This record gives sequence, C-alpha cells and structure tokens, in this order.
Amino acid sequence: MKIIDPLKFILSEPLQVEKECLCCGRYIFPGEEIECSIRGCGGVYHGICAKKSLGFSGHRTFKCPPHECFICKQRLHWKSIRCTLASHDKCAPWPDKVVHLKNQPGTAICWRHPSDWHVDLKAG
Repeated sequence: MKIIDPLKFILSEPLQVEKECLCCGRYIFPGEEIECSIRGCGGVYHGICAKKSLGFSGHRTFKCPPHECFICKQRLHWKSIRCTLASHDKCAPWPDKVVHLKNQPGTAICWRHPSDWHVDLKAG
C-alpha cells in the first residue's frame, strides 16, 4: 500500500489571494474585479464601485484616481496625501488652497483638508 503525503496536495494547489476593493473595502470575487492599468500599482476595485463611485465608463483603460487628474484625466501633476485626489494646478477649483510639499515632489494637500495642512508642512 502506497502512503500519500497530504502536504503534496496542499503545496501543489495554486495560492488564492483574496482581494479587497479599494473603494468599498469588501472582498472581490473572481470576475468582479477591475484592475488599475498602471504597471506595479495593483489597485483593484469592484466593477460596480468603479462605475458608481469613480465614474469609470468602460470605454477606456482604468486608472486608479491617484494616477490621473480628476478633471482632464491626463497624467497628474500632484496627488494629495490625504485622499485619492490628483490634479494639475490649472484644473484645481481652488489652486491657491493647494499646499505643495517641498520635500516630497508631486505631493500636496488639496483644498479638502484645510485644517491639517500645517501639520504636514512641519513633517515635509
């Protein structure tokens, strides 16, 4: 009688990695996901979350919000360290309220976070 090593079956099975939607935080089942097209990002969303919350139409490749300007959809100039907003100064509704962090190029604190900008200037 041949004895079978139970670990052989466990180790030979492909590892299933559970993915969480970056929008709602719930698990994503296979076939429900939309992945960010930016190489190395790894951002994953439910298709319905990408459509309802992020305005993804399905007619172009999907990029996470921090990778493109929220108005013109072109490559970003800066991204907020407090939220997923990314923009150009020319597209920002209140560019004078954007605080660019000098020691962290390409990062800023957008107009949505006026109460905590001074904390980051000290840290930046």
